[in-house]
Amino acid sequence: MHNIDETGVSTVAQSANNVAQIGKKLVGQAVCGEQGNVITVGMIIRTAGNNLPADFIYPRAIFPDYLMFVAQPGSLGMVISPLSSWIRGPLLLKVLEIAK
Repeated sequence: MHNIDETGVSTVAQSANNVAQIGKKLVGQAVCGEQGNVITVGMIIRTAGNNLPADFIYPRAIFPDYLMFVAQPGSLGMVISPLSSWIRGPLLLKVLEIAK
């Protein structure tokens, strides 16, 4: 048996902390003007306790090889549509085939 979980990861980093003087009422915050994209990352863990390499789903029309440059060996990189990175039908079946 397998447990499959997915999460969305933004391509734009958010600042973690704001630093200000104690008692200051107005605190500025750095905000990025770029909206960014969301990449879906799926992880599969077997009930035996071992995990499979992750699958990455990018919201693109074409999949260039450099997107998987630092990924764990055996990870699967896929594209579904320039508008969305949600895992759907054929991609889920592809991920499940690898999980066998």
